[in-house]
Amino acid sequence: MHEASIANSILQIVTDKLSTTPHSQAARRVHIIVGAFRNVDLDSLQFAFDNLRGLYHGCVNCELEADMISARAICLEGNHKYSPDFAHAFRCPVCQGPIGKLLCGEELDVITITLEANPVEANSMEGIFNA
Repeated sequence: MHEASIANSILQIVTDKLSTTPHSQAARRVHIIVGAFRNVDLDSLQFAFDNLRGLYHGCVNCELEADMISARAICLEGNHKYSPDFAHAFRCPVCQGPIGKLLCGEELDVITITLEANPVEANSMEGIFNA
């Protein structure tokens, strides 16, 4: 199950962001996109994330928001843009040509990380900068 490895990588990215962001104390949410051709099961990824997040400082209550990105391709034969799928052997529905170039569908990116600030430190720092 490579979803556990992916969840670990996401949590490491979140932890790194926490450690380099002044006055942050915890991560609340991480939003990712996953391409359809990444062969990632989102339910398995969610399960792995939920079971591993407690092992990472500041991530105990972090929520994972994952969006699947459909694959888009240009065929080799006629340069038609289409959505490749397994049912049609990834062939172009117009000319039956093979995939010439995959335009999207291989993404696996962290889009946003929502952090919670430590209000006591943030307020005291605001006072220093305002003085």
